[in-house]
Amino acid sequence: MAMIIIGGVAIVLVANGGWMLLAPDQWFFATPIVWRTGVPNPHFIRDVGWTYAAVGVLMICGLFTERFRTTSLMLALGWLAGHAAIHLGEVATGVCTGRQFLSESPQVWGPPILLMIGVALGRKRKRSTE
Repeated sequence: MAMIIIGGVAIVLVANGGWMLLAPDQWFFATPIVWRTGVPNPHFIRDVGWTYAAVGVLMICGLFTERFRTTSLMLALGWLAGHAAIHLGEVATGVCTGRQFLSESPQVWGPPILLMIGVALGRKRKRSTE
């Protein structure tokens, strides 16, 4: 189950990042929580897209390389959780509204929460087989 959760999140991150890289304007206008923030900046969208894709690839590498699993998944979690924390900080400082925060929460908080669940399930399974 852990590998399915982590792999699913990784695939979504790679797909989203790829879309951001290949069609930043299309991605921007197809994502309501984003286009409400102003005009698109294709360079910035590609920068963030590259990060999402790289984090997804890092997670996939962690799934298939046991030696680097913990390191790669913790690095991925670090970026995803940091990204979510920035969004929380923006609500706390008034940069965005609580309503906006709630509307973007599934996309922002979903990946790190699911990754934490996947890691926890993987650790539990590993302990039970030792």
